[in-house]
Amino acid sequence: MSTSESSKLEMAGWTRIGGVLKQVPVSKRTWLRWQAQGRFPCTKIGRVTLYRMSDIEKMLSKMTIKAIG
Repeated sequence: MSTSESSKLEMAGWTRIGGVLKQVPVSKRTWLRWQAQGRFPCTKIGRVTLYRMSDIEKMLSKMTIKAIG
């Protein structure tokens, strides 16, 4: 996928695994395992898997540890 196609996806609120891994502090292997377990929605178009950024942000907010006090 070209850079312009990637930027169009991002503008539309979607990203591929590389974009996800820049935001989520887990390994690629862990992310793919979570995907196989159905922990979050994704869309497959051919061999490309896309993730909605709003879904990723929701998941991150659930993972965040809140400070006491």
